Amino acid sequence: MRLEFLLEEASAERMLSVILPKLLPQEVEFHLHPHSGRTHLLQQLTPKLSAYSRWLGEDDWVVVVCDRHRSDCQDLKQSIMNSACSANFRRVLVRIVVPELESWFIGDLDAIERAFPRTKASSLKRKARYLKPDSIPSPAHAIDLLLKRKGYPAGYPKVSGAEMIAPEMNPGSNSSHSFNVFLRGIERITSQQ
Repeated sequence: MRLEFLLEEASAERMLSVILPKLLPQEVEFHLHPHSGRTHLLQQLTPKLSAYSRWLGEDDWVVVVCDRHRSDCQDLKQSIMNSACSANFRRVLVRIVVPELESWFIGDLDAIERAFPRTKASSLKRKARYLKPDSIPSPAHAIDLLLKRKGYPAGYPKVSGAEMIAPEMNPGSNSSHSFNVFLRGIERITSQQ
């Protein structure tokens, strides 16, 4: 089985390159393809899916991962599925990160603390704002402010921050709903082989 991941950005690539080996059965091969933003990803989607439809095997899947930002989740997912239909490709799993990748990091505050020890991020678990990371309007900004307040003057470097936090993550204890929906989707398609 082969999984082709079409991603919105490089930070998602860095994070998934570390997380997926923890999640996937050893016999599942995966490839990560970051884009330069959601617009670029969506523009490339139909031609890429059309190409995949010609050479991917019948057990192989394409997984599209992009941030919701301020879009309606269902509308965004339907738009992506319409691209799949236009390309005559049916084995597509769409996962929307709500609202952006950093909510998955906030879902594992222990990982943030291990990557950036001065933050004492695990102490935030008791604060109402952090109980539902997907409801934080701008998680990247929240991490940036936390780091700056705790003595990291450069704040949150998006790509290298993902590289630092991802190895510390424990996928089984993440409180982000959209991360857990992503996990269940990956488990579902990989258990069908």
